[in-house]
Amino acid sequence: MSGDAVSNTTAILALGNAGNLNILKDIYSNIYIPEAVANEIKSVNIPSWINILKIQSHESYNVLTNTHGLHPGEAEAIILADELCRVKNIKALLLDEGQARKHVKFYFKSQQYPQIHPLPMILKIAEKKGLVTDFRQEIKNYDKNGYYKLTADDKIRYFRNSTP
Repeated sequence: MSGDAVSNTTAILALGNAGNLNILKDIYSNIYIPEAVANEIKSVNIPSWINILKIQSHESYNVLTNTHGLHPGEAEAIILADELCRVKNIKALLLDEGQARKHVKFYFKSQQYPQIHPLPMILKIAEKKGLVTDFRQEIKNYDKNGYYKLTADDKIRYFRNSTP
């Protein structure tokens, strides 16, 4: 997939802790993260190819965090994706948390919003590009090793015809 992506914490933390952060670089042209995500990532050294940007809309941040209860990284990732959609080729928002994903369509002020790519979808894209051999096995390993927690929805969506 060509195009840029804005990421929340989960994908970077999970891939980074598993030693697979370069998967993002191989899938997306540019990766952007907001400052709140950079502050949340303690165990991963953020490489120079990940761009850290400051959000402009603090009013929107207050609405998403105070009114809707999103975490700072989730709120800033959604806001940054919206702000960048107006000026960059943002094709994906790397976001896993269900509550945050529900707010994307509602919140976006730009005409179109990017596709939402949770970690299992990123690994599925990586499989199609030959970067991993079996995304289902990869995501099971991430779950088993504590890098990512499979939700009930993940199990239905990605393991419908197999055992998670």
